[in-house]
Amino acid sequence: RQVYKWDEAFDHQMSNYFRIDFQVVYKINRPRYSLEWRLDIQNLTNRRNAGWYYYVPSTETIKLKKQIGVVPLLSCRIDF
Repeated sequence: RQVYKWDEAFDHQMSNYFRIDFQVVYKINRPRYSLEWRLDIQNLTNRRNAGWYYYVPSTETIKLKKQIGVVPLLSCRIDF
């Protein structure tokens, strides 16, 4: 079971977080609307930063969970 140590709440910190994002936007302006296409690539360098710690009851150990790598996002937006 989880036990909180409120006296040590801010004693331990995760390592520094580093991530590079890249974004390309193509926008078309018309008299009645605008159209925008966006390609957003998050974590371009594929760095697996530390996410959080969790407890494994079967082995009674604390493990580090890392975040995912590259995340590509493609979106379209229409403004009237």
